[in-house]
Amino acid sequence: MIQTASRRKIIYGIVCGLLLIILLCSPASAAHTFDTSATAGTTSFATTPNPRTLSYTAGSGSTLMVVSIFRNTTTGADRAGGAPTFNGKTMTLITAPTITSSYESGNEMWYLLLTPSDTGSAQTVSVPNTGALGLRFHVSTYKSATGQSQLDSYNTDIQTSGSNPSASVTSTVNGDVYVSSLSDGVSTPPTAVNVGTALYMQDGGSYSASTSYYLQSTASAQAITWTVATDDHVLIVAAFKEAASAGSTYKLSGYIANKSNGYPINGATVETNTSRTTTTNSTGYYNFTGLSNGTYNITATFSGYSSNFTIKTINGANVTNANISLSPVPTYLLSGYVKDQTSGAAISSATVVTDTDLTTSTNAAGYYNFTVSNGTILITASKTGYNSNSTTRTVNGAAVSNANISLTLTPPSAGGKILVATNRYVIIDDPITGTAYTAGGFANPFYSYSGWT
Repeated sequence: MIQTASRRKIIYGIVCGLLLIILLCSPASAAHTFDTSATAGTTSFATTPNPRTLSYTAGSGSTLMVVSIFRNTTTGADRAGGAPTFNGKTMTLITAPTITSSYESGNEMWYLLLTPSDTGSAQTVSVPNTGALGLRFHVSTYKSATGQSQLDSYNTDIQTSGSNPSASVTSTVNGDVYVSSLSDGVSTPPTAVNVGTALYMQDGGSYSASTSYYLQSTASAQAITWTVATDDHVLIVAAFKEAASAGSTYKLSGYIANKSNGYPINGATVETNTSRTTTTNSTGYYNFTGLSNGTYNITATFSGYSSNFTIKTINGANVTNANISLSPVPTYLLSGYVKDQTSGAAISSATVVTDTDLTTSTNAAGYYNFTVSNGTILITASKTGYNSNSTTRTVNGAAVSNANISLTLTPPSAGGKILVATNRYVIIDDPITGTAYTAGGFANPFYSYSGWT
């Protein structure tokens, strides 16, 4: 009996030891966790102000922010004004389905991969709304166990009529977080979401705005379904995965070229949505090094060209095809004449400037011109001895040739060399040119000299 009990204790000790070794040697299961959320707009879809803003504090260690923007309109209009920002950083669009007038409401989903400087203190979420549509938005943040998040996949369910909207997304790794946003034309909000946690189910009167999240442990297909009555709806479901742990970095590179002829653009500015900036060389080439896994918006700009962007995802390897083509901005001739207002004579060598920092001089005929792009331009002419004057012209797809400007002579200042005699003026010096004249030989358009002797 004693020997049997001893053997049992020995076996039990061995088993416990093996289990402990297995637990210690097994890698921890990585996963996303929920941080916090907030909403701008609780009882109505406000049309002002522009932009709509929200003070938001992402918890320390947060790696992902998702913003769902809801709009109510029966005009079919999309929100205007561009991408939302957080802490001054531009967010990345997942999708913004264009809706028709058959829909009473719509929504769009954006996200931002957070860095430590974005977390731990209040920063501003800003959503442009230049079209003054009625809108509200929901914000939520999440933490990745690996320290980085990345978009995995997304899906939509967009219907002019139907109940219980549902969209399925298949994750590729364990530990994804699913975020859903639902805009619905039903006058009452949904009553439930099938999995995860409903963050907001807001009643906007004739419309509703709802968001949820779901923390998935094992990679698989997962449908997100909301319980709501039949009406038009736009449902967006996005899954975000954990990226490789910090420390692995990669290079993203490409070329910037003229879209019209394919020629490289030297000196173009290239910027990422993570505030990295560089310029192209003579071959149009640029690169960013030290980038972590994730999705990047890369925007290129160059004077005289329309800006353009591309979106690339780094996933464990360098990206070399982030090429962007820029279209030249059309230009037109803006021209006119500078003349003396009194005599109508041409004023040569007058300085003409625009409020876009262009400068030129008039020729002997008083003529000047600029090459400009579309827009409203202020033109100012000046010359010593004359009062400066300005005119405004709008260039809209065609040359403008009537930007004429008249200048008036500057009156002589007090104490000038003009003497007053009885019943007449006696001119010693021309106040404009400084040249001395005798009686009868003076001709200055600023004065009338008829009857002089």
